[in-house]
Amino acid sequence: MTGNVVHDAGKVPVGKEVTVREFRRDLLLRTALEILAEANAPVPAGQVLAEVAKRVELTEFERSLNKSGRPRVDTYVRFASGWLRAIGWIEKSDAGWRITDEGRTGLREHAADVYQVTSRRYRAFARSRKTEERWAQPGWQTVQDAVELIAEGSWSSDEDLADLIDVGSAEIREFLATVNVPHHYRVLGEEGTILADFQWHEAGRTDDPREVLAAEGIEFDIAGRASAEQRIPADELRDALGADASTGARAWLVRGSAVSGVNVVPMWLSESFVSLAAAHLRPLEGGSGYDELRTAVEADYSHLSYHQRRAKLTELFAFLSRMKPGDAVVTTSEGRVYRLFRIEGVVGV
Repeated sequence: MTGNVVHDAGKVPVGKEVTVREFRRDLLLRTALEILAEANAPVPAGQVLAEVAKRVELTEFERSLNKSGRPRVDTYVRFASGWLRAIGWIEKSDAGWRITDEGRTGLREHAADVYQVTSRRYRAFARSRKTEERWAQPGWQTVQDAVELIAEGSWSSDEDLADLIDVGSAEIREFLATVNVPHHYRVLGEEGTILADFQWHEAGRTDDPREVLAAEGIEFDIAGRASAEQRIPADELRDALGADASTGARAWLVRGSAVSGVNVVPMWLSESFVSLAAAHLRPLEGGSGYDELRTAVEADYSHLSYHQRRAKLTELFAFLSRMKPGDAVVTTSEGRVYRLFRIEGVVGV
C-alpha cells in the first residue's frame, strides 16, 4: 500500500511503503538556468531537459510520469521556461533557449530562491498583462492617439477625451495614470487645472507639470486655471481622429517624426506615401490576418519583450489590415499636426 506524507508530518506508519511528493523547484530551475548560462549559443529545449536530469539526482516523484505520460520534471521545467521568458530572463527561438543578461543577473543574485523570485515576478507580469489587455481595446487607442496630437501650447481635458469614446472622466484619468502616453500632462481637469491624481511615469521625476506647461506656452490665471483659448475641445479632437460620417472612413495616426532618429514626414509629404518601420518582419501582404501577423511577430521579434511584441503586433495589424482606401493619415512633426492625405491603396511589407 502506498501513501503520501508531508515532510514534517512526524511519524510514518511502520511497514508501509511511502512515496514522498518532493519537488525541488528551486534546484531544478536553478540548474536549467546554469546550463543556459554556461552555453554561448541557444540550447535546444530537449538538450536542457536531458542535462537537468543528468546533473540532478531526481527523486522518484520528479521522475514519475504525469497524466500526459511525460516526466513531471520535464513538464515543470518547460512551464517554468515560459515564466522566465515572460519576465525577460531567457529568450526562445527555433534554435533553442538562450539566457539574457537580466537572467544572468537574476541567477547570480537569487540562486537560493530563484523559484520564489521568478514566480512572484511572473504573477506581477500576468496582472500587468491583464491590465494592458484592457487598455488595448480600440477605443483606448483612440484616446492615446488624441493625447499625442495635443501640441505644445495646447491642452485638452479629461472630459474632452471621455466624450471621444463615451466613458467617464474617471476612466480617462485611470488610463493616463496606468499607460505611459507621451505628454499626458497636457490633459487637465475640466476647469483647466492639473489633475488631482496626476503622476509622472518616469521613475524619480518630481517636477511640477504646471511649470512644464507654462514653459510650453500655456497661460495660467492666478487660480491655476489654464487659458480656455488654448484648449482643444472634444469636437476638434474628433475632427482630427474620428470617422467621416459621410463615407465611413476614419483617420489614422502614423508616427514619422523620429523613425530610427530620422524625421521621415517631409519625405511622406513630398512623395505622397506613408510607411511603417518593420526591419525584422518577413514579407507580408496588405490585409494579412491577425493570427498570421501574430505568428510572424512572435518569430521575427522574439528578441523583444512581451509588451514590445504586443505593441508591434497592434501597430502592424492596424497598418496592414485595418487601414483602408479612403481613410486619412494624420501625423505630427515639430509640434504641428498634419492631416496628410487619403489612402488610395494598401501595400504589403
